[in-house]
Amino acid sequence: VTSSFPFGHLCFRHWHTDGSEVGVIVDKAQFQRSGPDTFRGLSKPPNIVLDDTFAGDPGTSPLQQEQDLAPGKIGADIRILGVARKSGGQAVTDWPVQIDVERRLNYAFQVRGPSLWEPNGTGWALSAPEPVTAVPLTYSLAYGGTSLGKENELVATSENPAGIGFVTPERLQRRDPFPAPQIGDLAEFISARPDKPMTVHGTAPIAKAWLPRRAHAGTFDDAWKQER
Repeated sequence: VTSSFPFGHLCFRHWHTDGSEVGVIVDKAQFQRSGPDTFRGLSKPPNIVLDDTFAGDPGTSPLQQEQDLAPGKIGADIRILGVARKSGGQAVTDWPVQIDVERRLNYAFQVRGPSLWEPNGTGWALSAPEPVTAVPLTYSLAYGGTSLGKENELVATSENPAGIGFVTPERLQRRDPFPAPQIGDLAEFISARPDKPMTVHGTAPIAKAWLPRRAHAGTFDDAWKQER
């Protein structure tokens, strides 16, 4: 770091894994890369985020920014919010995307223009995607979402309730077209079926209530109530 800078900071009480009370200190600062191995601390401290920030309704929209209050951090978060753009600016129907962080991450998936699942005789067919020059990297365009089930109750996918492409058997019986995901695996797009789940791809934070993150929260069973 090439200059001094102020921290945003906050203290709060929490509990350790053994149940003992501890004090947690949150420090937050902003850096800007000024060279290959040089970072400059920005003079204005960033605000500490106290609440999760969603794009819209927390139940059906993607998480944009997670709160900064955490009992501990064993590593750095890499948060990528952006748009996949086709090089050259020419509109095409689909193209591959790859994100590389040296020695840390290699992540690849496919993006495509909007398309529809349409009834085709007794089955369904996926329409050709529209040519586009950019696809926002948002869970709103990945597989998931909500659909009407029995007695018109709303059924949501646990992995991504903000997405598109998920459909219930009751919704399929209506034989109305519905949008397909724009972000996913190429192989799954090739072999896609409207009633078959697809892998959820995206780069934004995963909300606490979504799977697979929710599975790490533990349970409040009888043993927890009696011993903790």
